[in-house]
Amino acid sequence: MTTGEAGRERLIREAGLDPWKVVSIPTGVDLDCFDPSKVDGGVIRMELGIGEKTPLLGVVAVLRRRKGHRVFLEACCELSKTRLDCRFLVVGDGPMMGDLEEQVQAMGLQGRVFMNTPADCPFQTARRLVTELKAKTPVIAIDMHCEATSEKIAMGWWLDGQASFVFGTHTHIQTADERVLPQGTAYITDCGMTGPYESVIGRRVDRVLHRFTTGMPAHFDVATGDVRLCGALATIDSESGRALEVRRVVIYENGTVK
Repeated sequence: MTTGEAGRERLIREAGLDPWKVVSIPTGVDLDCFDPSKVDGGVIRMELGIGEKTPLLGVVAVLRRRKGHRVFLEACCELSKTRLDCRFLVVGDGPMMGDLEEQVQAMGLQGRVFMNTPADCPFQTARRLVTELKAKTPVIAIDMHCEATSEKIAMGWWLDGQASFVFGTHTHIQTADERVLPQGTAYITDCGMTGPYESVIGRRVDRVLHRFTTGMPAHFDVATGDVRLCGALATIDSESGRALEVRRVVIYENGTVK
């Protein structure tokens, strides 16, 4: 299954898959978000400090290598040599954020390329929601689901004494930094994956290695060996909401608990 016809055709052509077994289902996108008659672009320009008449070019996509952001930035660099008034916008998030920011600096495009994800600040939003929840319960657990380890750690400190437990997810690998922060918040950077560990974060090793070593597409089939349940347990005082302790937990397929 692919999210575009181009991906389907490539799998058929390069991976030799049976056309009858490859289906393309387009990604669901709310087109109203991109309708000029329904979106006030002037507000975005004002927030970024970009003039109403300033030429603005942008790309909206997850920050992954295959999306071609490097090519976009190279084009921005060339265009900026003759059009000093142009500004450029990269909208999205993903594993290439750091690399692209370095490329912007290396090309001398600081102040001309804006890498802003149109989302509320997670820190201010978290504190606002925690304040609202405290009126209902003293015990509050926060799942910080993101790529960056630094952002998860920062959220733990940001909510220390406000939330009972801040735990990270998404990166699949259980971390060994569980602790109770000074103001009573239990914290761990990542609870770890529940699934097969004889794998590459849940997918068959051979399929992932084929993709990495050849650059060719491959079905990332779910692996099956060495299934574990990973997580973390925190003991919370039900009256104060403060954490008393936190520990990592791994439950193996044979029932062994560590």
